[in-house]
Amino acid sequence: YLTVGQLWYCRQRKLRLDSEFWARYEDDQSRTVVRGAAANPPWVVCMRDRYSVGGFTDFLASVLSFHAYCTDRHWAFKIFSHGDPTFGKILLPKTDWVLKEGELSFSVPDAKVVWLKIIGDIGHRNDAYQYGYMRRELTGRHAQYHVYSNFAWDASRFGASFDELFEMSPALKADVERFSAVLDADRRGWISVSARFAELLGDFKEPEAWRIQMSPEEQEGLIRSALEQVGRIAMLHPGQKVLVASDSRRFLDRAVQAFPDALALPGDIGHVELDKGEAVCHKTVLDFLMIARAAKSYLLLGSGMYDSGFPKRAAQIGGHACVVWRFRPDRIRPAIPQ
Repeated sequence: YLTVGQLWYCRQRKLRLDSEFWARYEDDQSRTVVRGAAANPPWVVCMRDRYSVGGFTDFLASVLSFHAYCTDRHWAFKIFSHGDPTFGKILLPKTDWVLKEGELSFSVPDAKVVWLKIIGDIGHRNDAYQYGYMRRELTGRHAQYHVYSNFAWDASRFGASFDELFEMSPALKADVERFSAVLDADRRGWISVSARFAELLGDFKEPEAWRIQMSPEEQEGLIRSALEQVGRIAMLHPGQKVLVASDSRRFLDRAVQAFPDALALPGDIGHVELDKGEAVCHKTVLDFLMIARAAKSYLLLGSGMYDSGFPKRAAQIGGHACVVWRFRPDRIRPAIPQ
């Protein structure tokens, strides 16, 4: 349960995000106002276009939550994805969730835009708060609800909703099967170890400014410490291969060199909020699905590293545990000139 102070804080943070969104939305002159036909039952449309609600996993978790909500109420569920190949080209529709041309209404009497964005680690978000706030917005009085959201709840249903909504593209399915065969060659399954360094190691770009800067010596200490943790985790799972996932190619290359049983998937690394190229999106979804198929997942969390929801959401869809593995990085002092 949340205290009164925590509820007030969540509410004020939500109001600030709301005001920023509506200022941008109302200034956007490219939206055409059209009259749409009333829908009965209502449509809930998860929107992914120019207004950001977060990365791939934030949007996906919200999609799965709203799909389950609509299923329970026999409402129609749709996804509108513009400029992102993830939903429609990489993850193909298994049900009729793709909007056809002309189906999206911008008529005020028919459609309501709903902005639901919250900031913070998914472990500190309150499902009941998000669910209750969402219920206040989706009253059923409008024909369409255009939902910009990273709200999520009831992760126990994520796996079933994902399987009902999506199937893999041929290219994605081929890669999943190929790397699964490598990781499961001994029929013992595999574990995943994820490390989200953000901009700490200098080889990844964040959508928002990352204020933490590290010297080369500090970067090396962090990499060495993280590799040591990979080794300790691997010792807990003898005979199982280790899938290493990270936003740093520099770290992935070192991990593969250090551990013969480790595998890092090839492909272009990037944040889908900055790079929606098909190669980056394909690699992102591939990492996600391979983590979901692991027997157990770990997230390395050292000083300055990001407490990522990526492996946590993947584990929820896969139905297994994700352990946050905290550690203190070594500090390597620069050599004193002689």
